Amino acid sequence: MFGSHPTTSYTALQEKDEIRLLHLHPGTGTSPLKCTLHHVQLSDCPRYEALSYQWGSESSPRTIEFNDQPRHVRSNLYFALQHLRHRRKPRVLWVDALCINQEDDKERGHQVFQMGTIYSHASQVCVWVGLADSFAEGVFRLLSRKETMGGIKRGAIKHPEDLYDMAQFCKREYWDRLWIIQEVVLA
Repeated sequence: MFGSHPTTSYTALQEKDEIRLLHLHPGTGTSPLKCTLHHVQLSDCPRYEALSYQWGSESSPRTIEFNDQPRHVRSNLYFALQHLRHRRKPRVLWVDALCINQEDDKERGHQVFQMGTIYSHASQVCVWVGLADSFAEGVFRLLSRKETMGGIKRGAIKHPEDLYDMAQFCKREYWDRLWIIQEVVLA
């Protein structure tokens, strides 16, 4: 099974409001990705960021070190973690594919039920729409212009290539996910 892991990678969640948080160890560039899971209770108001991303294809999995064991993850998640990790300090994240034991149907159902709370309690939601391409770069250039700070207003898109870049950017698979509405609205 894709992403299979020894059952020892997960210890059971004991409390109703308990979740796992991923501590993404520091690193740079292509150095190996290392992470560990820690149990916390949402009622204790832990500080973490939530990741909103599209799972992507199962083809070409990548390997990370997960609780001191090798673990296959989908390449889209691998690249998100690679770009999100800090150089010198751990980053605490909630990532559905890793923080939920995907092989435990009961746990998965309960955690999915809690996702609204999980996303709304996050200090911020990091949105990973995929690796950069020329369209994404065009969109971010547009958003960084003075006239588009705070959002795109009527008349801000003056060049046809800006509109084309925006249209292509919005065709990414990330925007096809129904879950993003909940994840982004609760951010």
